Amino acid sequence: MLLNLGRLLMLCVWAFLLLNVFHPYPKPLTYFINVALIFMILMHGLQLVLLRATQTKDAPPIDRVTQAKVFLFGVFELVAWQKNIFHGNSEKRGRNARFYCAGVKLTKREPCIFNSPFKPLSIW
Repeated sequence: MLLNLGRLLMLCVWAFLLLNVFHPYPKPLTYFINVALIFMILMHGLQLVLLRATQTKDAPPIDRVTQAKVFLFGVFELVAWQKNIFHGNSEKRGRNARFYCAGVKLTKREPCIFNSPFKPLSIW
């Protein structure tokens, strides 16, 4: 619910920033909005590059639609994507709860030991 609200707000921010390209705002404001648009493109592009760089070779590749969603929605799509991978599609609580480990349903309460599909990012 909150992730969808965040996605909606991110679409509104993109619309506000791109509207300046097609219909410029008054002069002093247009410069700030252009800088904000460039900054947003750089940050979302950096998120996408870091996501691709931290994936291991044996992990399934990220399709173009998912890459476009990550670029468009940023951290909101990353959180939803991570939630889908590590917790499965449903999270029920209670007596008949299903337990997941990296998207795989466990048969009983056993420790979750798995190899992450991501490798640690090393800058050095």
